[in-house]
Parts: sequence; C-alpha cells; structure tokens
Amino acid sequence: MTTVSLRLSLLCVALAAPMVPASHRAAWRRQWEADLRHQSAFLREHGRGWKGLDLWSRALGTVPHACVLRIRSWSMPTVFADIRYGTRSLLKQPGFALVAILLLGLGIGATTTIFSWVEGFVLRPLPGAANADRVVAVLGTTRTRRDISVSYPNFADMRDQKPDSIAAMFAGRLVALTIRDDRDASRAWGELVSGEFFDVLGVSPAQGRVLSREDDRVPGGHPVVVLSHAFWQRQFAGRADIIGRPLTINGKIFSVIGVTPPDFSGSSAGMRIDLWLPMMMQATVLSGDRLNARGDAWLQVRARLAPEATIEQAQAGLSAVAARLAASYPGPNTDRGVALYPLWSAPGTAASILGPILGVLFALVAIVLLIVCANLASLMLARAAGREREIAVRLALGASRVRIVRQLLTESVVLAVAGGAVGLLLAVWASQLFGAFIPPTPQPITGEVILGARVPMFGLALALVTTVFFGLAPALQSTRPRLVPALKDTKGSIGGPRRTRLRSSLVVAQVAMSMVLLIGAGLFVRTLQQSQRADVGFDLEQGLFASLDLLPAGYEATTGTAFYKKLIDQVLTVPGVTAAGLARDIPLKLGGGSDTSGDIEGYVPAKDEEITLYYDRVSPGFLPALGVPLVEGRGFTDQDDAAHPNVVMINETMAKRYWKTRPAVGGRLHLGEWYTVVGIVKDVKYTTLNADPVAFVYLPLYAAYRPDTTLLVRTAGEPAAVIGALRSAVSGLDADLPLFDVRTAAEQRQVVTFIPALAASLLGAFGVVALLLATVGLYGLLAYSVSQRTSEIGVRMALGAQQGDILRLVGRHGIVLTVIGGAIGLVLALIVMPLASSQLVGVGARDGLTYLIAAVCLTVGAAAASYFPARRAAQTDPLRALHYD
Repeated sequence: MTTVSLRLSLLCVALAAPMVPASHRAAWRRQWEADLRHQSAFLREHGRGWKGLDLWSRALGTVPHACVLRIRSWSMPTVFADIRYGTRSLLKQPGFALVAILLLGLGIGATTTIFSWVEGFVLRPLPGAANADRVVAVLGTTRTRRDISVSYPNFADMRDQKPDSIAAMFAGRLVALTIRDDRDASRAWGELVSGEFFDVLGVSPAQGRVLSREDDRVPGGHPVVVLSHAFWQRQFAGRADIIGRPLTINGKIFSVIGVTPPDFSGSSAGMRIDLWLPMMMQATVLSGDRLNARGDAWLQVRARLAPEATIEQAQAGLSAVAARLAASYPGPNTDRGVALYPLWSAPGTAASILGPILGVLFALVAIVLLIVCANLASLMLARAAGREREIAVRLALGASRVRIVRQLLTESVVLAVAGGAVGLLLAVWASQLFGAFIPPTPQPITGEVILGARVPMFGLALALVTTVFFGLAPALQSTRPRLVPALKDTKGSIGGPRRTRLRSSLVVAQVAMSMVLLIGAGLFVRTLQQSQRADVGFDLEQGLFASLDLLPAGYEATTGTAFYKKLIDQVLTVPGVTAAGLARDIPLKLGGGSDTSGDIEGYVPAKDEEITLYYDRVSPGFLPALGVPLVEGRGFTDQDDAAHPNVVMINETMAKRYWKTRPAVGGRLHLGEWYTVVGIVKDVKYTTLNADPVAFVYLPLYAAYRPDTTLLVRTAGEPAAVIGALRSAVSGLDADLPLFDVRTAAEQRQVVTFIPALAASLLGAFGVVALLLATVGLYGLLAYSVSQRTSEIGVRMALGAQQGDILRLVGRHGIVLTVIGGAIGLVLALIVMPLASSQLVGVGARDGLTYLIAAVCLTVGAAAASYFPARRAAQTDPLRALHYD
C-alpha cells in the first residue's frame, strides 16, 4: 500500500511542479521527492496506521507550497491588482459566482467533514493524550486467535520485567459505577486502571494530581479517584474546592484527588469516561478476586514504545517475556503469547470498527468533490465563451498568454478561497452530525469530534487543489482563441472543437463517477434494509432492556439470587408484561462477549484445534422473554441453582460441530468441571450481523451468580408504558437499588444497524448530489451545444428536417455521452465495490439489481437533461436561425 501511495504522492509532486518558478523547480522537486520518500520509509518502519492517507495528506502540501512560491515570484502590487480585477469580474456575474462558491463549499465541506471523522476516530483517537502516537495495544494470543484480553498477574509480570523497546505499560477496564449523593443514585462510567495510566498516555492534571504507582500497590488501600472535566462540571457544577471532597462510588467513599483537562476523554476512542480509579480498588467495582487469577483474562493493556523503538522491536521484547511466563506458569499460559497493534487497528477498538466504513465514505466523498470540480470546469468553459472578445482584445494588445492564464487562475483562486471558507463552516457544523447516528447504548459512546489543527489545514489545501482541477484546463483552453473571428465577435472562436471535446469529456467523467456513487449508495441502502430484516435468532420486537447492579447494594450470591427470583416474579405481575428474564450479556451489543476454552466428552479435537466456547449467564425466563426458540430438551428452571449447578444449554452450531450425529442433550462438556447439556436453542447473533455462528453455552444465572445483569422484559403493547411500573417493582424490593440504562428492543437493535444507517444516509445523499450534478453538467453541455449550432439547426430545418429529427439529433448526443460514461462507471464499480464487501450485509458487491437501479436512475436523469435543450432546438425558427451568428 505504501509503495502505491508513494508513487501517487510523487505524481502529485510532478503535477504541481509546473506551478513553481523555473529557477527553483528542479531543487523544489528534489526536496519534496526526498521528503516523501523519507516519510514513506518512516511510516513503513514504525507501522503507523493509514499510511497511505498520511502520505497523501503530506503530498497535498506540495500544491499550496508551489502556489506560494509562484505568488512570491510575482510583484505584490500585481497580485493585489489581479485579485481586485478577478473579484470585480466575478461580482459582475453574481449568479455564476454564487453557484460556484456553493458547489465548492458543498464539495469541500463534505470531504473535510469525513476527514474530521477519520482524524477523530482513526488518526488521532486519543485527544488530550500527548503520547498517543507512541502507544500501542497489547493483546493475548493463542494458536488461532489474536484478540484476547490479559489477566492482571500476567500484566503485572510483563510490566515488572520491563520488556525491551517498551518504555511503560498500563492495564485498564471499562466499568459501570453507581454514584450516590444526597439526592439520588446515578450511573457513571469509569476506568479501573493501573498506576501508570496517566504517565503512559502523557496526561497532566488540570487540577490536583493524577493516579500514580503509589495509589496502586495495596488492594483496597487507596480509595482515590480522578474526575474527568465533564463529570466535574456535571456532578459538582465545577466547584473550585473539588480536591479532597468525598465521592460515594458503589457504596464506598472515595477521595477526589484530581481533574483531567477538558479535551481528555479516556483511553478508548469514541467514549467519554467520567472517572478513573486505581486497579487495587477492583473489589469495589467488580465481583470476585481478579487480581490473583492468572487464568482470568479481563484487562485491556497498552504500552508506550521507547524512544526510537519500532513496534516490531517491541513485539520481540514482549514475546520474550511472554515465553518466560509460559515457562513459569504453564496451564493458563500454555501456547499463549502476545501481539502488538497500532491503536487504529487493534481488534475491538472504535478505530478498527469505524475505520473501514470511514475509508469507504472518504473515497466516495472524494468522488463527489471530483464531480464538483468537473462541473465547475464546465461552468468556467461556458463562462469563457462569453469573454471571447475580451480575451482576444487583450491578446491583440500584447498581453502574453501566461499573463492571461494567471489572471484567470487568480479568479479561480478567489472562488476556491470563498468556497473553502463556506466548506469549513459547513464542516464545523456537520462534523458533529456523527453523534446523530449513534443509538442509545449503555456504554458512554460519544459521537463528539474535536476538530484539530489539521482539519482547517486540510480544507485549505483542498481548496487550493481544487483550483488546479477546475481552473487550469479552462484557463489554458480559453487563451487559445482564433483572433480574427473573436474580434469580430463570432461565436465559437475560442477552442472550437477542442473545447467541445473537453466539455464532453468532463460530462462523461461526471456520469461515470455518478454511476459509481449511485451503485455504492444503492448497495448500502440495500444493506440497511437487509440488516433490519436479518434473522438474529430471536423475535423480541416489543420489549425493554434495563441494567441492574447488586454489588454496590451489598448483595452476595445467596441474597442476590433470591432477589433475582423475587424481581422476576414481581415484574411478571406488571400489566402488559408477558415474559421477563435476566442475562449477564445481551445480544446485539457493542464489544465482544465472554469466552473460555473447554473439552467435549467424546469429541477428539484435530491437531492444533482449539475449542473456544462463548458463554452467557441467563435466568429461566431468558428464552421466552427474548423469543429464542428451544430446539430440543428443556430450558432452565428455578431449580437450576447453586444446589443443582452443573447444567447448560448450548446452541445449534455447537451441537452440530461437537456432537455431530450423537445426541447432544445429555452430553457433557468440561469447563473447569463437568456440565450436562439439558437443552439446545437456536443460534443467536450476539455481536454483528455479519458474524458467523459460534459455539455458545448458556449457564444458569442462579447457579453462576453475577451481580451485574440486564433485565429483559417482553411486553404486549407499547414498551415505554411499563417503565414506571418496572421501576416501582425494583424499588418495592429494594428502595436503594436503581434501574439504569432503560432502552427499548428497537433501540437495542439500532446498535448493530447504526453503521449501515450511517453509510446508507451519507452515501444516499452523495448519490443524489452526484446525480444532480451530472444532470446539470449534461444539460449545460447540450444547451451550450444547441446555442453554438443554432445556424446549423436552422439550415437543417430549412432543408426539410422535422422537429422529431432535431429532437433525435440533440438527444442522441446526450444519450451517447451517458452510455459512454455509464459504461465506464459500471466497469469502475465492478472493480472497486468488492473492496467494500466486508461492510455489506445480505447483498453482494456486484448485486445485479442494485446496478440496474443505478443505471435506470442515471438514464432518467440523462433523459431529463437532454429533453429540454432538444425541445428548445426543435422549436428553432429557421429564418431567425439563419441570421444568427
């Protein structure tokens, strides 16, 4: 990828070089080419994400640099005179100037908006963290997987052994917390982090201090907390004496020691964390003792590379440590290793989830910008037709062609700067639209994008680059007039057939690019439709999900299980509720699920085969509440509790894979101890709609207790109508226990359709804009052609041509251009659309129906664009046309 990117970047240098004064051109080109080669080598060596985009954005800098050098070679009074003249010239045609500025603003604004999302979620995922560029993700590996969390003992050993090429490491885990003040309990999201967290990321406190290793040495010894700036403002109204104040978290009093800067939101891109607690306070926020369980992988680990170290060197250093751990602690570490990832590509991060779709959007919005440039070039050519005599007079009076080209380019720059300003304003507003696509989720997902300095610089560079695309060719074409006809004010004296061919080529290019966009939009609209109809394995259409956390209330396994049973009984008495259950995880949620390894009785694994089983803990009412069909056997009952713990249900995929022709019900599997299969249920989609079915085990919640669960409620009518009764049912059992994150089944389903919805909405809008621009471009070309051929049309009609003949003559021209452009677009789409196939659901990248619909839309637009000029030509008066010149 980098080699291709380097070649394209060097091509950009070659294209920009003619703008540089000849005296500096060779040295300028050598300097830029050396700089890009060095940057390419650096990116390849250090493994940073999106190398191509990094390199291309740097190469775009050649255009403004070349422009600056060129302008500096001119005298400033002359430059200002050109700007004044160009501005006056544009003001004489305010309609043209307004349309051009709006078109440019639309194209630049849309492209800059997508770039701001790419930068916010992929290129600069951790705003406020000074060391973010040197931080990498560390994940555990097995023989077949590279996306496993890390246990705390393994992390502590890796950290303390100081791997080569790694400066420091930290571990963290997102946790839901219950905050209680004098008024009420509320939900907050925090990160349980090791003491190196802020040092690794390079975050300094805005007030007080941040966590250190001293706060993270003794389990339960330092109940201190660091607040985010937003939480400090929201919870404490930004009071100045916040340091040292108590804060009750999960029933325990913590002391506030610091506040982070406003722009820092945590170590996970796209999430806004409220507060950070020391890892040694784990028992306060998560059940069980996880600090001493080497086989319990539950932490996300990050490492900061040492100065000048590469990710490959760090990988080697950390792998050596992992090998020592495997030798020292066999069992949980046998056949285990570690893998390092740049943050943008680490599995499970917002960058890795959003990166592919943002890449597709960025590529397609660039096509929109190219269509805008082609449309503007056509407008500039048409405008030049009205200035034939002016240009011819200036040339006849001795003005050089270079001088006139410079003047025309100056007018293009004025338009580009004005359009760029409009585009930047549009981008500032539209960059926050990302949040509108994010559905309600329990996690603190935020669509907020902080615009960095690179965004306006990108917009400015884009404005100058577009000047070259839409201004240079018309300027060169317009300064090649046939002087005598032009001075006689004869039509078609400038460029003649060459200009017509150029405009026709621009229209063909617009049609081709529009076809690609329409096909892309169509594929993602169909993806959204298929996503909404996809079989997810359950049929809950009307219902609610709500979160419970018994840990802060002091419940233990026995009391907690009793509470769960009473709660389900109480909820089932609520009018409108038809079924209710509890689950640790719920389907169609963000993030991965829980998994473990195990053995199946009677199944002999193949060589190097790993048996990975995903699992959930569910209550007896889970299946009817969610609407999961029971295929065979039985579901859980209230008797499947601590006294009768060793039963499980499995899904169809697991039964078919490991029991094959043997009866699965009654079979056994080993998960630390032996469990008996009592039921088989239909496969359920737990993560993404594209995910293949995996082996899944359901454990009885009443036997495998967890204090943090989700309540599932199926309703006969409108779900929102029972929310109040549900809260009353919970508070009736425990007045201090709140119900958090209540959301409907429809809102929950939006979690997995928001990316298709985002893509379908934006690409649909881009497709409509592209179709309109192509239609306008074709209409403009045909209208111009008719005006230039008025005399010819008059002669044809005088010689007996009928209106139908003229309609076909003009219409054929439009149809030929549309067919050529459409065919090119189809070929391009067949080549590029498979690159986006991983983002499609239920539809292929070369779906025939979508291609056909796109072709029909384009044909209708072309027919409309051709009809009106053709009708005007057919209504030409031969006598008046013969006198037209």
